[in-house]
Order: sequence, then C-alpha cells, then structure tokens
Amino acid sequence: AGVYEISKILTGAQSLDRTLGAVIAVLSSFMQMRRGFILALDDEPEYVDVLREALTPDGATVTDTADSEEAVRRVADGGVEMVLLDDPMPKVDGFETCRRLRTLPSGRMLPIFMLTAEEDEARRRRAFACGASDCMHKIAALPELLAKIRVYREITILQRQLAEENRRLKQEIEVRGDLERVLVNSLDR
Repeated sequence: AGVYEISKILTGAQSLDRTLGAVIAVLSSFMQMRRGFILALDDEPEYVDVLREALTPDGATVTDTADSEEAVRRVADGGVEMVLLDDPMPKVDGFETCRRLRTLPSGRMLPIFMLTAEEDEARRRRAFACGASDCMHKIAALPELLAKIRVYREITILQRQLAEENRRLKQEIEVRGDLERVLVNSLDR
C-alpha cells in the first residue's frame, strides 16, 4: 500500500510540474509581449517622434504625454517599463515628477531618464537626488541615450525573468515540502 501511495504522489507531482511549466511559459511570453512600453513625458512632440522612430525597430512602443499628472497616473496603473522625463515642463517640472514617480510601488525600480536641454552639472546632481536613473542632454547625447535605453530594456527583461524564476523555485520548494510531508506520513502508517 505504501508503494502505491508513493507512486500516486509522484504521478501527481509530475502532473503539477507540467502544469506549472505551462503557466510559466505563458507568463514568460506575456512578459516578452509587454517589452518596450516606454513613456515619454515631453512637451515637444517632434522630439518624441524622433525617439519613437529610433526605438520602434527595436520593438519598443513609445507613448507620450505632456502632462506630468497623467504620467504619474500611467505609471501607477502599471505596464510602463521606462520613463523619459523632460525638464523643464510647463506645470510640474521633471524633478518633482521624478520624486512622485519614485513614491509609487510601480515606480520604485522603474528606469527613469531625466532629459534636459541644458548641460548643467548642478541640474544633473539634482536629477540624481530626485531619483533619476540617469540624466543627459536630450539632443547632444541622443545616440548615447538610445544605447542606454537599449541596455536598460535588457536589464529590465533579465530582472523580470529572474523574479519569475524565483517565484517558480519557491513554488517548487513548497510542492516538494508538501510531497515530503505526505511521503513521511504514508511511511509512518
């Protein structure tokens, strides 16, 4: 009777493992589909068009707004992978917007690039103090900006994959613990 119960447990574990594998595959493909959702907060539509044109071949989707409050709402709603913040902006400047974004659960680890038309070291320090991941001149450093965006996008994908693998391993540990308890209980009988 004990061998039969162990066989049933192992069969159940293999079935559960296949099911978890399928769920992980679906989640991974969903994460890949979401790759590239970049929010550009800029009051110059022409500049956003340049970014969009440069990043679209990489599979990025660039959405934009000129309203800081809307940008904060979009990040709070989730799905934004990266923010490109212009400074200055008409109502709320990029520094304050960056501070607000960093207070959101979805904004804590979000790559935020502060883009400025002025090359000023004090401005750069202020951007980093507000929580910007990077700060650069929006025109002169465009090739560098595009290269950094590509790197940050790859890092984001790797972070998501690592988090997903950690979740999968935790589930596997729980399942194995449950199986071990059942196995020990069946052997005690």
